[in-house]
Amino acid sequence: RLDGLSNFAVEADIQLFNMPQYGIFGILVLDRYLAGVQSANHSNTRRATIGALSGSWIQKLQERDWDPGIGWHTYRVEVRNVNVKLLVDGVLMDDYTDNSLTPPGQVGLFDNATQINVRSFKIVAL
Repeated sequence: RLDGLSNFAVEADIQLFNMPQYGIFGILVLDRYLAGVQSANHSNTRRATIGALSGSWIQKLQERDWDPGIGWHTYRVEVRNVNVKLLVDGVLMDDYTDNSLTPPGQVGLFDNATQINVRSFKIVAL
């Protein structure tokens, strides 16, 4: 839990090992925002996604086609005031503004139906 910290980044080096037709993995911030990679259709298209937890499902807020392959990538989620950004290997993938953002909250990794390797995880103040 990040009490008293409203501008921060969460960064993890992640390698996708196996992703089925329907799956998602990435970083959770502020108890409700998920930023990572999702595969959720019959064509097996993968997308970099920022989503919000809504009950037992994820509401997509921003996304773009992107396939991580099987290499290592650095996933970084930055939270600044009312803005959430997803960067992969330093490249901005998604950017979402929510005027109702209310830090603090929990952060961590999430995974549903995928297999990943993680070699680092850190939280830094911005």
